[in-house]
Amino acid sequence: MKKIILVIVMCLIPVMSYAASATLTWTPNTESDLAGYKVYRGNGVCAIGPLQPLLVGGVAVSIAAPINTYVDTTVPAFDGSLCYELTAFDTSKNESVHSVRVTKQVNLIPPIPPVGLNIVVQ
Repeated sequence: MKKIILVIVMCLIPVMSYAASATLTWTPNTESDLAGYKVYRGNGVCAIGPLQPLLVGGVAVSIAAPINTYVDTTVPAFDGSLCYELTAFDTSKNESVHSVRVTKQVNLIPPIPPVGLNIVVQ
C-alpha cells in the first residue's frame, strides 16, 4: 500500500451542555484497493504515546471508502486536549501508518445556573 498523507481538519461543535462532537475531514486516498479508514482518539496529554482506536458500542470505528468525513458524537465531557489520527486500510486488510496527529483544546462551558429560586415557608 502506498504511503498516504491525510490532512485532517477538526472542528468542535457544542451539541448540549457538557457534550461536544468533533467533525474530522481529510483528503481521500485514491488507491484502487482502498477499503476505508480507521479512527484513533486520545484525550489528556496528546503529545505522548499512541492513541487508542475509537470505540462506539465496543466496536472500533471503521469508515468505508470513499467517505472522507467522520463526526465523532462520543466526545467525553472534559476540559483538556482532544486528539485524533487516521489510518487507511485496503481490501487485504493492510493498514497504513498513522496520519499526522491533530489536537484541539476543549473548553466546555457549563450550563447557566437556574435563576429565580424561591422558598415559601408556611
